[in-house]
Amino acid sequence: MYSDKGSHRCTECPDDSKCNNNLAVTGTPKVACGDKQITSILKESCFDCPAGYACPERNFDKIVACGPGFYSTTASTSCDVANAATFAATTQAEPVAVSTGYYAEIGFTY
Repeated sequence: MYSDKGSHRCTECPDDSKCNNNLAVTGTPKVACGDKQITSILKESCFDCPAGYACPERNFDKIVACGPGFYSTTASTSCDVANAATFAATTQAEPVAVSTGYYAEIGFTY
């Protein structure tokens, strides 16, 4: 919640912004987060979506962990599937190519 300078009511902080009533003194209690950033639980700060998670709604309460065979890098809005001939060694990094003479199906994990 925040209130604009001189306001007599509080407003809920939007998911894509950080809000701090202490900033109302300067006239900027609500500040939009950067593109592909999410807000903290209390909406007091903005940060990039962590690797290994998808953040489709820019709200900390709505982040989703990538499952086996999927991965995401920092600031992703979705989890991507590991392509054929690669495997997702971790959900937090790009898939790794399989060695010569081996194969991996789409979504393979190690």
